[in-house]
Amino acid sequence: MALAFAMKDLSENLISGLILRWEKVIDRGDVLYTHDGEMVKVREIGLRATTVRTKSEGDQVVPNSEFVQKKVSNFTYRDSLYRLSATVGVAYASDLRKVRATLEQVCAGLDWKSEQKQPQVQLIEFGDSSVIFRVLVRNISVKELIRTAELIPDCEATPAGR
Repeated sequence: MALAFAMKDLSENLISGLILRWEKVIDRGDVLYTHDGEMVKVREIGLRATTVRTKSEGDQVVPNSEFVQKKVSNFTYRDSLYRLSATVGVAYASDLRKVRATLEQVCAGLDWKSEQKQPQVQLIEFGDSSVIFRVLVRNISVKELIRTAELIPDCEATPAGR
C-alpha cells in the first residue's frame, strides 16, 4: 500500500515535469510568485522536481506537481518587466493635484524604473479618513524588484502584463 502511494507521487511529479518542459510556461531563470506567497527564481527544472532560489538566497527543491496543480505567477513569462505597486493615503484637506504631482516627481527620480513604460499615479479610492492613491512603477531588475519590495511596507510586486 505504501509503495502504491509513493509511486502515485513519483508518477505525478514525472508527468508534471514533462508538462512543464513541453508547455514551457516556466523556464530556467524565471521569477515566480508561488501559491504560498514566496518569490523565487528558477534555477533548474528536473523531471521530478524544480530547484528554486529564495529571496534569502536559499535553494529549495519543489516537486513539479506544485507548479502544475497550484496557482503560480510567472513574472518573466511574457517579458522581463515587473510592476511595483504601492498605496499612499493623504488627508482630505490635501491639494490632490499637488499630491499627484509630488508622487509623479518621486517616480520620475527613481533610477531603477523602466524607460519602456512610464510610472502611473492613480486616484483609486475615497476612504473613511483619507484619499487613496496607487503608484505603479515598472522595473527591469529582479534584484531591484526584490530589494524595493522588501524596503517598502505594503508594496506589492506583480508581473507587468497584469
